[in-house]
Amino acid sequence: MPDPENLFTYLCGHWDIQRIVSNPNTRLSGQAEFSFKTQDDNCALAYFENGKNQQSQTDFFNAYTFKRISSKDDTTSIIVYFATGPQTGRIFHTLDFKSPEQAKGLYVCGDDIYKTDYVFESDISFSITHDISGAQKNLKITSLYRRRVV
Repeated sequence: MPDPENLFTYLCGHWDIQRIVSNPNTRLSGQAEFSFKTQDDNCALAYFENGKNQQSQTDFFNAYTFKRISSKDDTTSIIVYFATGPQTGRIFHTLDFKSPEQAKGLYVCGDDIYKTDYVFESDISFSITHDISGAQKNLKITSLYRRRVV
């Protein structure tokens, strides 16, 4: 299971995604890729996903940048940044590892709060759940990732 030190090696590669959105009840499926942003920099990981909404057959895509930051006290942080849209370059959340199998993140957007839970189930699967609540939103988004054999 990954920890902050080996998370990027674990994530690097191609993944199939199954996403369930609770409100409205929607299912999406697609692919994601994690790759090192440059060959010289193993401290930044690019993430891109695309796929289809299974009900409406519309396309979706997202992009994020994961950065590994080592501090003077030998602790490592993983910070996730938006990589598309008006939020590009802003912090989405910082991963707080509760164990090698689980990390949490928190993002506040106006009156809405995004509580994120990463669960690393095995070498070939993990999930990310966003529990979103507030004045504008009340929903849960669960993304199931399975390593893709290419």
